[in-house]
Amino acid sequence: MAPSAPTAFAAPLSLPLPSSSFHGTTCVRRPRTRLPVVARRPAAAAAAAAAAPRMADDAGLALTPELGKLTSMFKAVPDAKLRYQQLLFFAKELAPMPDELKTPANKVPGCLSTVYLSATLDPEARTVSYVADSDAQLTKGLAALLLRGVNGCTPEEIAAIDPAFISESGLSVSLTPGRNNGFLNMLALVKSKAVALGAAADAGAATVAARDAPAADGGAPPANGAGAASASAASAAAAAAVEEDEEPDDPTAPVASAIRRKLGALRPSSLVVTDNSASHAGHAGARGLNGESHFKVSVVADAFDGLSAVKRHQVIYALLKDEMAGPIHALEIEARSVAEVASQT
Repeated sequence: MAPSAPTAFAAPLSLPLPSSSFHGTTCVRRPRTRLPVVARRPAAAAAAAAAAPRMADDAGLALTPELGKLTSMFKAVPDAKLRYQQLLFFAKELAPMPDELKTPANKVPGCLSTVYLSATLDPEARTVSYVADSDAQLTKGLAALLLRGVNGCTPEEIAAIDPAFISESGLSVSLTPGRNNGFLNMLALVKSKAVALGAAADAGAATVAARDAPAADGGAPPANGAGAASASAASAAAAAAVEEDEEPDDPTAPVASAIRRKLGALRPSSLVVTDNSASHAGHAGARGLNGESHFKVSVVADAFDGLSAVKRHQVIYALLKDEMAGPIHALEIEARSVAEVASQT
């Protein structure tokens, strides 16, 4: 007998979505909880939803377990209106954000609405927790969706997330181009904060003074212990740094290009890399790679907000671990937060 046509959606739909708790300390699958949306799915949609988690994994998007589950659930929702209503429900469930955290350093750039996002790291569990808020309910729902997917995960897990999950979930066709861009900016800030917190934590109690003896011109190569401890965070950061608008690599200056690319993981509002190698041509260690050995980097980024000068240097040394172990003989660092720059103008 031929299968009957799908029935119209008329009754409330129950999707097996994650719990509303945003404060877990481990990145694990939580118990299935029923959340209300305004339609009932037929048998065919239910079967598709059951297979969806495997499809999200097969897409190779490096999603956290919760974000993979959410991506699959939204993909199973049949139309944009239902997705909107689920996002509005998430917005109502979003935990409040303290007003004192709504600072310029925590403001998401490039959003149609005002969005704030702050992150903290549990040093023992080494997991990140976020809080967020927005003055627009739909944007607030997008922030809540993202936080459900990343809270309680490690910096490496968060940094590895492929933004393509937004298309995989079906949300990209449900949102305006402006909101799509804002959602991507939210994800970018989530990742950059995780990278900065993870790199600073990995560097731990090490200080710039504890690194190998500085060169005569003031450069300081990283201590082996701190560099090794930061390797995983640095690798994740470098992978996260590939952005559509980044400068193309200069084949005549591979070291400078690598510095720009890897520090791009911090999503800086300003990044200036100066090659001072020519001024040190007669110094020991000045050979470098193609003569690239002495650099100054000036970085302005929200990721530095709340970090001491020492920890900011540790973050940069961690991101440039491979270069510091190889061609770079001396590195001068100027690292400031966006809020600090704004207060000085």
